[in-house]
Amino acid sequence: TGVSVTSFTAQRRGAVTTLRWQTAGEVGNSGFHVWRALQTGGAPTRLTVEPIASQSGARDSGGHTYFWQDVKAAPGVAYWYSLETVPDGQMIGPVAASPQSVGSRQFLPVIVH
Repeated sequence: TGVSVTSFTAQRRGAVTTLRWQTAGEVGNSGFHVWRALQTGGAPTRLTVEPIASQSGARDSGGHTYFWQDVKAAPGVAYWYSLETVPDGQMIGPVAASPQSVGSRQFLPVIVH
């Protein structure tokens, strides 16, 4: 199994943070959980109750684009977001989203299979 994420960004606009990520392949992936922390390396909290379902079918190993919105972000607070693949628990990120940011930060991981 393995998920190859080619980009992962977080963009804050007002009280809403939009996460976007692109995969190049998702062998054996059934979905993603979203995690949020107050600082890089800080203790994260899982935001998703159920995983965000993979768009990849059983025989589809191609890439897909996803987005998810955090509508419960506190005003004026910066957060760090990570993704967790299901079922293997691979962590991707973190990426930062601050109330002052007008753009996004990008994380390009090195995936070793």
